Amino acid sequence: CATIEEPPFGFGSCLSSRALYTADVILEYKNHNNNIQPKLLEINYSPDCHRACTSYSTFYNQIFNVLFRDLTDDKDIVDISS
Repeated sequence: CATIEEPPFGFGSCLSSRALYTADVILEYKNHNNNIQPKLLEINYSPDCHRACTSYSTFYNQIFNVLFRDLTDDKDIVDISS
């Protein structure tokens, strides 16, 4: 993985670099007991967030706070980095 190694073998870190990615998933019922298996369809860079903004009026404010202000104390923000 290019982010594991330090330069020149991998990418260096850049503290001013930010990006937004989304994951498209579908949920499949595995059996009659209603067990659900998520299936990853694709990962998108710089996604269209119209639906998220329509459903969650604070969506862009939350994204901005996480990406540029390092504010992750919002109850709707979940840290999945570890």
